[in-house]
Amino acid sequence: MKKMVLKHSLYNQNETKPVTRFLMRNSKTFATIFILGLLLLACKKKEEAAASPTPSPAPAKVQLKVKINGADYSCNTCFSSYLSGGLYGVNFAIGNSGDRFVFNFNALPAVGNYSLIKFGDPSFNYQKNNTYYRGRGSLSITAIDTSSNGSINKLAASFSCTTDTTGQEFFQITEGQINVNTP
Repeated sequence: MKKMVLKHSLYNQNETKPVTRFLMRNSKTFATIFILGLLLLACKKKEEAAASPTPSPAPAKVQLKVKINGADYSCNTCFSSYLSGGLYGVNFAIGNSGDRFVFNFNALPAVGNYSLIKFGDPSFNYQKNNTYYRGRGSLSITAIDTSSNGSINKLAASFSCTTDTTGQEFFQITEGQINVNTP
């Protein structure tokens, strides 16, 4: 008698196993979805970092602050200085009118307190409407330096004075503050 061998199979011998077939079909789908996801992430527009605001330039330091007959005045870019024949000068333009304050020194001053005297050393002039008013008062220098050409480029000081009278006009100059530091 012939032995009968039963082949119990859920699949055709030429076919792959159902589990393998399931994995193969789904792994292709999974791989496709995975690759598409990577492409989408790679192509996603990158969020630009929030641009930091451009810092606004620092306001220019006040070079001169003073009261002229009680009226406040200040300027940021009004300073100039010179060295000529051994004499030092510091100028501050007052507005656009050509008026100015002028401090004159016979030699480079040091840090310290000085009396402003008419035709003295140091001296102060207020040039207004082409008239010179010479001042008497005080000047206190807390810092001073010169540039490579010898002119004063750094000056921190306070001052006050009363000008002489010219044509019945004089000026009270009070609470003067100088803060200059140019390259």
